[in-house]
Amino acid sequence: MIKEFYTPTTVADALRIKEEQPDYRFLAGGTEINAKGYPGTPENISGLISLGRLGLSGIEKGEDRLIIYPLITLQQIIETEELSAKPFDMIKQAASNVSNRNIRNMATLGGNIAACKSCSDMIPVLLAMDASLEIYSSEDLKQEVPLYEYIQKKERPLITKVIVPFRKNFYISICRYTRTSNDLALINVCLGIEMEDGICKDARLAIGGVSVTPLRILETEEFLRRQKLKGNLIDYSPKLRKHLESQIHPVDDLRGKAWFKKELAGGLVIQALYEAAKKGGISL
Repeated sequence: MIKEFYTPTTVADALRIKEEQPDYRFLAGGTEINAKGYPGTPENISGLISLGRLGLSGIEKGEDRLIIYPLITLQQIIETEELSAKPFDMIKQAASNVSNRNIRNMATLGGNIAACKSCSDMIPVLLAMDASLEIYSSEDLKQEVPLYEYIQKKERPLITKVIVPFRKNFYISICRYTRTSNDLALINVCLGIEMEDGICKDARLAIGGVSVTPLRILETEEFLRRQKLKGNLIDYSPKLRKHLESQIHPVDDLRGKAWFKKELAGGLVIQALYEAAKKGGISL
């Protein structure tokens, strides 16, 4: 039962309250913390620290990177003109995959990351784009860490910036499967490839739905590097699928059998490869 609700106006105050009350939770949009099944449901939370007055909303676009502040809502992401140009338009596409506008009007990017659900729509695309986070573990400890390191942490320090670098010749595709248009993704695949002369110079592959958190599949990324895709895409695709399926180990749950999730992920990664390669000028 929530007994105390704080509305600090500075990051320092929010961190001080959290240090004094480590069992309290940070509150952004509230769509995750109020959801059934959230770790430490509201019935077991005695205090909340609202982040709404910290000024952590908006976007700053530089020449080589994009800074997104964590309190921006998913709907604001969709409506932000700075995210219309490639490759940042993929962040907008990921936000639009949350089809319920009522949720998008409340859900924040930082909350989506901190909740770190396996079915997150935002984390895979940010992993594929090599995003990093500015975080505060305490008032005196500020760090910039890669997103893939943050989501592996048991504790979730306060996010104050999401930093997305700009990469030239980097082509991204998002492919997902849902049971209904308003459902969370069962499997969410995001593949990014850097192309030069028809050869994959670099790759990022992130998948949601095959583990307790979204994953970067590092071994399959390495399998993609240095591959000549031009003129070889159809022959290479089954090899990529087989390699991916050897690297993921989903489990049976209410949302699907493990074998089905593995088959689905394999099919979606081929689709993502075709779409990303097409953006890079390579067609079947």
